[in-house]
Amino acid sequence: MSESVEKVLLAPVQIEFTENVKKIRQNLMVASFISLFMTLGGVSIDPSSTFFGLKFNGLNDALLYKGLLILILYFLVHFVWCAYESLQEWEVRVTGTKEAFLRADEMDLDEAVKPPFPSDPRNSTFYFWWSTQAERIGSLKEPLTDINQRVESMEAAIHEMRENGASLNRSDANISSQVQPLKIDIESAVNSINRMEKVLAGNQLIVSMKTFDRRYKYFLISQNVRWFVIDFFGPIILSSVSLLCLLNGGIIVP
Repeated sequence: MSESVEKVLLAPVQIEFTENVKKIRQNLMVASFISLFMTLGGVSIDPSSTFFGLKFNGLNDALLYKGLLILILYFLVHFVWCAYESLQEWEVRVTGTKEAFLRADEMDLDEAVKPPFPSDPRNSTFYFWWSTQAERIGSLKEPLTDINQRVESMEAAIHEMRENGASLNRSDANISSQVQPLKIDIESAVNSINRMEKVLAGNQLIVSMKTFDRRYKYFLISQNVRWFVIDFFGPIILSSVSLLCLLNGGIIVP
């Protein structure tokens, strides 16, 4: 397996925020929680309070609401914009990962019609490859059996020549001495292929591949739902509610 294909299969394409976008999201949620705490909790500014030892004249709830409103709007617009760019980057990378999958034989027309990779690289699984390529795996049992029969025919012919009193030169004698070890090797290869065919034809492999494919599908769905619900819509909904409370001047009470 090439390094590019292994990277795609072992690390599925995922939407990820940069560290800068994560900081913007964090600031947005902090500002939203503060505004909700003030509006829904009925918290107000004490004119005699100080901030890091500094006392501000004219600081009141209305001014603080306006400041939070501007701050949340800025973070919200910034976050949505950056999230949209992250989504666009993810889509570009998804289309680009298809280049990691190359045809094994460029001259094979069957592979061109039924390629070993899907149109969507995220669905690239061993099960998909097996479903398209299993029929293409040729059987070596018949060719090896045919070779074994030819060797046996050659051995029988040499044996018949010896029984008829024919003299064999050195080359014929060397061929005759190598026939039996060659037959043993061919029979061993045939037995190995038979065992392999039984393993590949078993139900456990197919069931395991289907289970893997199903889990892989659920993993992708869960990954995308988590991103949209927790990472994307969560901060937007939270900030929208806080903006609504700020615009209503903190009238909303629990």
